[in-house]
Amino acid sequence: MKRVVDAFAPDAVGVDLSLDQLQEAREYVPTAAGRLAVAIAERLPLRDQSADLVLASEVLMHLDPEQVATAIHEMTRVTRRYIVSVDWYEDFMVGEQVIHNFVHDYPALYAREGLSVRHVPVGGFTLHSMFIAERR
Repeated sequence: MKRVVDAFAPDAVGVDLSLDQLQEAREYVPTAAGRLAVAIAERLPLRDQSADLVLASEVLMHLDPEQVATAIHEMTRVTRRYIVSVDWYEDFMVGEQVIHNFVHDYPALYAREGLSVRHVPVGGFTLHSMFIAERR
């Protein structure tokens, strides 16, 4: 969030499930302290189409299949244009063997919401990928 706030979005809103993480954010990005909220990805405390961009970093991979579908629907509800998610993504099943991580078909989930999506692998040796979803 610090990079987003510092670079171009001083009115950014941060949401996290963890009070501890929000306290860290308050200390690390004091200018954003008043715009941080406790919430879950499946129920964002934002109005319909109230954000230009929704950014989810290493969140969706920790949600089970039902939760991730609801979270993506919710992110679609609040964005006017873009959703960017960065998560562990692979086309094989080793991720299913890691506790608290799930392998999701992100392109299909975004398409189901009527969004166009680009898959951008991140780095050479990592399983992380970025998905840029856009309203058509």
